Order: sequence, then C-alpha cells, then structure tokens
Amino acid sequence: MKQDQRLDLAEELILLALDDETGRLVRGGAAVAALDRAVAAALLMELALAHRIDTDSKRLFVISPEPIGIALADEVLNEIAQSTEAEPSSHWVQRLSLRGERYRAQLIAQLVERGILKEVDQRLLWVLRQRAYPQTDGRAEQEVKSRITALIQGDDIPTPHDALLVGLVDAAGLFHEVIDHAILSGCRPRITRIANLEELSRSLRHTIQGLQRGVSAANT
Repeated sequence: MKQDQRLDLAEELILLALDDETGRLVRGGAAVAALDRAVAAALLMELALAHRIDTDSKRLFVISPEPIGIALADEVLNEIAQSTEAEPSSHWVQRLSLRGERYRAQLIAQLVERGILKEVDQRLLWVLRQRAYPQTDGRAEQEVKSRITALIQGDDIPTPHDALLVGLVDAAGLFHEVIDHAILSGCRPRITRIANLEELSRSLRHTIQGLQRGVSAANT
C-alpha cells in the first residue's frame, strides 16, 4: 500500500495511541479498554459513512451488505448482516471491543504494510523481547494531529469523517496526545460541539462512556 492513501478512522486512532519513539501504546490498563471500544465504534462509523448500516432508537441494522474495501469493517458488516437478532449499537460496540487485541494487531500490520510504521524488536531487562512499532518518519501522524488541532482551534465546518474522528479521539482519551494540556482545556467546548455534530457520533460516544462507567462501577 502507498503511504499517501487516506487512513481510515481506526487506523488514525491506533496511530495516535502509539508512542512516537517507542512504538508502544502510550497508556495501558483501562485506557486500552477505552481505545478498544473506540476502535469498535470507528469500524461501525466507517460502515455508516459508506451507507452500509444505520441505527434507530432500538437497533443497528444493515442497509447494504456490499463490502467497502476496509478489511475489518467488511468483516463487521458481514457479521451484522448474518445476525438473526436485532441488537442496538451498544451491543455491537461491546461485542467488537472484546476483539481489541486482534483488531489492534491487524491495524498495526496494515500501518506497517503502508510504510507508516516499522516493526522492531526491543529487549526488556536484557532478556525478554517485545515487538514495537515506531513510525518511519512521523508524517502520517503529524498530518492527523495538525488536521485535528486546526479543527478544534478554528471555526471551520468539519467533514463528517473529521467530526467522527474528534468524537472518537475524545472517547478514547487521546486528546492529550494531540494537543498541549494548557491549550486543551480552552478547546473543550469546541471539541464537544464537533463531537455532537453527527448523530452516530453522539450515540456511539454515549455508548462508550456508558460502558466505561459500568466498568468503573464494577471495579469499585
């Protein structure tokens, strides 16, 4: 694949979630679970943008089973199409997020294939080896960060893709990786407005937040 091809929403999330230098996830624990839910939502959003799925107050359903050319999203589309039960979007976010480790691995492999990440071995305590995926030159991530930063600091109307991305980055807790903390607080109202522009973004963000509150309550 060529590096200049547009990244999909899930690929952009993974790129932001990896440390620039070490190539490892910037945060672990509950943050990984939040990322996995955001990736699940991103796959559903790609299908919605391509007019393959839609939602109503009670369920998420298929409009067209035709693949869109994004491997993981097409896998999800086929699964939804074959489901005999009418399930809400919250069901699909939770169900897909349980495959987070596999999805992350596949998305990283795609970014390696594109030439955006490179695969290296890192020695831990001089004994154990762990794979890491630092960026080749940082251009792809910088483009994503610059686009989001300009959007939340300006007043331009975002594309549907970028509006959804802002909501996903916020839901995954990744804005601290995009913009300086001192600036971020002043951008919060704008982030909320953008994230709420798309109905699907609103519903899936609320789903992610509800799932995260449920996990936090269970752990207290």
